[in-house]
Amino acid sequence: MVMGSKYIGRAVDAGREAAKAEREALNKTTTTTDKQSLFSKRFYEGGFEDPMSKREAALILGCRESASKEKINDRYRVLIRLNHPDMGGSPLISAKINEAKNLLYPTARSDPNYTREQERKKARSAKKEE
Repeated sequence: MVMGSKYIGRAVDAGREAAKAEREALNKTTTTTDKQSLFSKRFYEGGFEDPMSKREAALILGCRESASKEKINDRYRVLIRLNHPDMGGSPLISAKINEAKNLLYPTARSDPNYTREQERKKARSAKKEE
């Protein structure tokens, strides 16, 4: 019984060493700029500014500062569904999403072609599924 546990202990140590070596190799091959570019596209890193800027609002919603009203509304609806407090989301996050929409929406322009583009995309994806 003692011999079996000795072999298991060695196997665990070997596994730890292999995982450590793999992490070190990964850190050597990727620079910090590579890591930043991989993660900056999907997530907003950092705290919130006290008076929210348009740049921060655009980062929160995941659109451009010059986005159309329709794009802002679409992004807002997707994010608020995921983060609404009644659905288990954070009240702080949903408040920031609302604040971001309220900051960008009044100055945004309406895009008459936006709904047509969305309908075309839906039609294309329906054709591909068939």
